[in-house]
Amino acid sequence: MARTLFATLVGINAYPGSKNPLNGCVRDVVELNRFLTSFCQQQESLDYQPVYFLAPNPADKFLLERDLPVSYDEPTFANLSGKAFAHLKQAKRDDICLFYFSGHGSQVPAPPEFLQSKPDGMNETLVCVDSRNGARDLIDKELAYLIWDTLREKEGVHCLLIVDSCHSGNNFREESDQVKYRHESPTGESVPFSQYLGYGQNFYVQKPDGSYEPPVVRYIHLAAAAAHEKALEINGAGLFTSRLLDTLKTGGTAFSYRELMQAVQASVRNRTVNQNPVQFSRVVEDQDMTFLGTGIKPYRPTYELRYNGQHWILYGGEIDGLLSTSVVRVEGTEVRATIEEAGGNQSLLSGEGLGALEVSRAYRAYVVGRAGRKIQAGFSIALKKYPEIVAQLKSAWGETQRLYTDLLEAEGSSPGYLVRLTRDNAFVLTHANNPNYPLFKRTHDPKLFWEQVEAVGRWVSISELRQESDVFREEDFVFTWEIIEGQELDEVNLDAVRGDKETGMVSEKVLRYKGRFQPAFRLSISLHPQSRIKECFAGALYLQSKYGVMSNLIEGDDQLLVRGGPPISLGYYEGARRRSTLPITIDPDYKAWNIHEIVEYVKIVVSSRQLDLSRYEQQDLMLDNDPRGDLRSVGLERKRASAVSGLDWAVFTARVRTVK
Repeated sequence: MARTLFATLVGINAYPGSKNPLNGCVRDVVELNRFLTSFCQQQESLDYQPVYFLAPNPADKFLLERDLPVSYDEPTFANLSGKAFAHLKQAKRDDICLFYFSGHGSQVPAPPEFLQSKPDGMNETLVCVDSRNGARDLIDKELAYLIWDTLREKEGVHCLLIVDSCHSGNNFREESDQVKYRHESPTGESVPFSQYLGYGQNFYVQKPDGSYEPPVVRYIHLAAAAAHEKALEINGAGLFTSRLLDTLKTGGTAFSYRELMQAVQASVRNRTVNQNPVQFSRVVEDQDMTFLGTGIKPYRPTYELRYNGQHWILYGGEIDGLLSTSVVRVEGTEVRATIEEAGGNQSLLSGEGLGALEVSRAYRAYVVGRAGRKIQAGFSIALKKYPEIVAQLKSAWGETQRLYTDLLEAEGSSPGYLVRLTRDNAFVLTHANNPNYPLFKRTHDPKLFWEQVEAVGRWVSISELRQESDVFREEDFVFTWEIIEGQELDEVNLDAVRGDKETGMVSEKVLRYKGRFQPAFRLSISLHPQSRIKECFAGALYLQSKYGVMSNLIEGDDQLLVRGGPPISLGYYEGARRRSTLPITIDPDYKAWNIHEIVEYVKIVVSSRQLDLSRYEQQDLMLDNDPRGDLRSVGLERKRASAVSGLDWAVFTARVRTVK
C-alpha cells in the first residue's frame, strides 16, 4: 500500500531585532529531515514529501548548502498559517501529516472569550519570523484551527505535531553561547477574538457560561516543555529535539508514543530538571500507537557507502558489530550486498547489484541480514493451544527481518526464551529456565512485542562484544575502580564521598546495598607509564539490567588518552553538571518478582582512532512489575591481506553485579 508522509518543517534562528537570537533551530530541522529521509527509505512504500520554512543565520549557510540544499520559504505568519498547512491538506487515507516547529514560543493576553480556560489570562503562541515586525504570533487556538481545517472530513490520516519552543509566560531569560531559552517576551497586545483564525468558520464552540473553546481533532502532540516551562537550546541544538532523535534512533521507533516520551523525559531530565516534555492526544489510546502510526517498520542505523576506485566500502566494521557475510540494503534502492570482509571500522562489499550504483555518489546502507548467533525464541506449550493467537504472532514476526532473534517452531527444539500468554491475553517473554519472570512489560501488540524481543537479542549481542589485540593489551592500561558502599549519597556529596580503591579490569565487580544505602562506583582509565603506546582513544558502553545501553559515559571530546597524561573517568550528566560517580539502583519493581540481584556490564573500548559508539545506544525496556543475558564472543580473526583499512582496537569487559 503506497503511503505518503507530508511534513512541514519550521526552523527559525534569525528573528529580526530579537534580544534572544537562536542558533540551533535550523540545525534541528536538518537533523530531523535527515532522520525522516532515512526512516522513510527503510519502509516498503512510504513516500517522503517535506516542505521547509526557514530563517537561517549567516552561520547556517554552510550547513544548508551541505546538508539541506533545497529551496525554502520564509516562516512568516502568512506562510505558516497558509502554505504550511496547505501542504498537509494533500494527505489522504492512510497518509501521515507531520508539523514540526523549532523556534521561539511566547504568550499573548487572552481575549474575554477565553479567560475561563486561562487562569493566568494568557494564550500560548509560536513566534513567526515577522511576529515582531509587522505581523503577530500564531496563537495556540489558531494552531488548533489549522489542524482541524487540515483533517476535517478526512478519515484514517495520522497527524503528529512536534513543537520545540518555550510554552512559558515567564519573562526570565538567561543566555550564553552554550545555553539559551527558546522564549520571546510577550508583546502585551491582545488580539481580539474576531481576528483569530477560524473565527466565523463554525470552528469555535460556545460553552454555557458564554466562553469559547476550540474543538480538538484526533492528533498526537509532542511538546518540548509544559505550559509554564522554558525549552532549552544547548550547544547549538534544541535539547528536546536532540534527545527525541537520539531516542528514535536507538529503538524508540518501536515504542508507543507513551513509552517514547517517557524515555525522552528521562533523557531531558538528566540535563535539566526544569524542562519536562509533555504529550497530548484527544483519544488517549492513540498514545499507545508507535511513532508515525501503524504499519511502520522500526528505524535501523545506517552506514555511509562509497566507491574507492576499486571496491564499494561500507564505513562501519567489527567495532560497530558488523560481521562478514552480513547483508546490507542501500537506502532508496533495491540493491542488496554482502559484507565480504569486515575490517575494524570499514567493510568491503560484494554483490551484482552494486553495479547499478553511481560510483561518484555517496549512499547510506543498513543491515537486513546479520551474521552471528541470535537468541532463540519459541512458543510455550500453553500458548500453542491457541492457534489463532500463534498465527497472529507469526504474521507480525514475518513482517520484518529480525537481526538478533530466531523463532524456533520445530518439535523438539529447545529455545532459550519462551513467548507466553498472560491471563489478560498479553504477550510476555521469559527465559526458558525461569518461566515466571517476564523480561519486559507485557503488551497486547504483537509487532511491538517482537521489537522488544529484538532489543533483548541486541543487548545480548552487545554483551558478547569482545576483541583481543596485539597492539592494545590489558597491561598497557591502568583501570582504577573506587567502590562506594554503606554511605548515604545525595546531590551535594555524590562526587565527594570516598570509597575503596582497587585496580585492574577483573571479570566481575560485586556491589552491595548496605542497609538502605545504594552502592556506587567510579572507574577511570589511563595509559600505564611503562606502556609502549604513546596515545590512543577510549570509549565506554554500559549495559543496564533493563536492556538499555549507554554509550556516552566517555564523551567524544574526552576520548584521547596520552601516556603520562591525566586519566579518563566514566561519567554522566545530571542537569548541567557532569558526574564522575555512578550510583547503581535496583528498580523497586524487581521486588515484586523476588529479585534482589541484577547483572550489568561495563565495556571499555580502546582504539587507534576516535570512537563513535552511539550506534550501540539503546533505550531501557519497561519492567512488568526485568534483566540478564548470556555471553559469547564476537569478531573474526583474519590472516590474509585486507582490502579495507586497518583499525587496531580492543575491548575490556567487567561484569557488575549488584546485590540488595
